[in-house]
Amino acid sequence: MLFNANCGGGSGSADRYVLLRSEPDGHFKNLLPEIIVSNQADVATWNLPTVSLLPVFVTADYLWEGMEAHYSSHFFEIRMYVYDGVADRYKLRHKYRTAHKYAGIDNWEQVPEVLARERGKIIEMLGVK
Repeated sequence: MLFNANCGGGSGSADRYVLLRSEPDGHFKNLLPEIIVSNQADVATWNLPTVSLLPVFVTADYLWEGMEAHYSSHFFEIRMYVYDGVADRYKLRHKYRTAHKYAGIDNWEQVPEVLARERGKIIEMLGVK
């Protein structure tokens, strides 16, 4: 079960993600490392069977740089988490800073577009065949 908890405050908030799996002893195991993103983040799971048996978890969170305003466009940091069967948990595989700025959440008129627009580069970095 993919679970998201939000902690709000002021003009922003943080989302923490966990992926819980029920274990034979009745306890839950979190398969994700610590993943906390802002309310400006774009988050997705993609089925990429040539890369991972379980869906790839991808985040794009804004980077606040220089004199940018809250409503400004921002660069984003993309992070790709892939399931590691040997470790039996997800691990950060790659991360990078976008080459282009994208609108912040305050200017979104529809669902976030960062991951959709960066998908080609993400797929390339993951070595999808």
